[in-house]
Amino acid sequence: MKNRKTKKREKRPKLDMKTQINIWTKAGGRCEFKGCNKLLWRDNLTFTEGNYSNIAHIVAVSPAGPRGDKTISEEKVKDISNLMLLCLDHHKLIDDSEGEYTVEVLKQYKEEHEKRIEYLTSLQDDMKTTILTISSNIGGRKVGIDTKKAFQAVKPKYPADAPIEIDLSSLNVEEDKDYYNVAKKIIDEKMNSIIIPAIQRGDIRNLSIFGIASIPLLIYLGNRVGDTIDTDLYQHHRDTQDWKWKDVNDETIQEYSTYIPEAVSGEQEIILKLSLSGRINHDIVIASIGKKLPSYEISIDEPSVEFLKYQNQITEYRSRFLEIISAIRDNHSSNCRIHLFSAIPAPIAIETGRSLLERVEPKFIVYEFDKGSKHYYKAIEV
Repeated sequence: MKNRKTKKREKRPKLDMKTQINIWTKAGGRCEFKGCNKLLWRDNLTFTEGNYSNIAHIVAVSPAGPRGDKTISEEKVKDISNLMLLCLDHHKLIDDSEGEYTVEVLKQYKEEHEKRIEYLTSLQDDMKTTILTISSNIGGRKVGIDTKKAFQAVKPKYPADAPIEIDLSSLNVEEDKDYYNVAKKIIDEKMNSIIIPAIQRGDIRNLSIFGIASIPLLIYLGNRVGDTIDTDLYQHHRDTQDWKWKDVNDETIQEYSTYIPEAVSGEQEIILKLSLSGRINHDIVIASIGKKLPSYEISIDEPSVEFLKYQNQITEYRSRFLEIISAIRDNHSSNCRIHLFSAIPAPIAIETGRSLLERVEPKFIVYEFDKGSKHYYKAIEV
């Protein structure tokens, strides 16, 4: 056996503070012995804070020490690559059983532990977001989106770059007969040339969408964005004239209700009404499409343009929407045609489009209401 008394008399080179901090940081303040992972800045039983660690040498300071090597210089021995953070028990174990815990074994323990700590501490919520705005003429006048207010709304996230704008203000729905086809081409051009390639490259990891446009176009935009990228949707609040979501309080939130008709199996065309910002007049719907069809509906007790206040209301809507689409598929198959009539806020419209899966859901014919004729007309198909 080696003379342990001799080892105790040997002077170990003092490690500078920078090296000590570095080894503690790389180890995450935990024992690097494989399978231990004990926290070393407090006692596990009493929770008394202190330093309950040893910084151990993989190759010993002295050639006569555990795993000693005459060919390694003093500087190499003090290098952080030769140091491990260990609990007191496992420091004693590796030195008492040096034949089992060789230099190669301990270096592997150290490497695996520090890679794991680096990986775990690198995980974080991505705080960057790409702002996407879509604006158009409403009531004959251009309605833009104040990007400064958008920047405030996305906090604590912050814009990754300048906002991406889809500007439809050059089009006039009352004058342009091909309004929706032209608007769709503008949306497609922006999606195909900028947004989708950036998502595929990983340059866009989160989208924050602010929209003021017709409901059919917002549904179309949502469908082009899809649900494969993390997306936050924002509502313009009339009372505060900003886009910040309200903090959830004790106020009673209106719950979504769904209506699913009975004995409608086999019909290949149906009506779906979304009555949230206002009520959908069923007689006008029937007059607009020229025939009676089974009618499904998502609604709230008191539809209002100001009902959407909290971000979690969008999540709840998505659940209800997917439930009713599942019921429609079960009753009518995935090949049926859905005539969609909606009175919904912008974020709900975008979320509706995001929830529609290409090649899986039925075909949607989205209608727009004409205030002049008091009828709905076909706007787009999704």
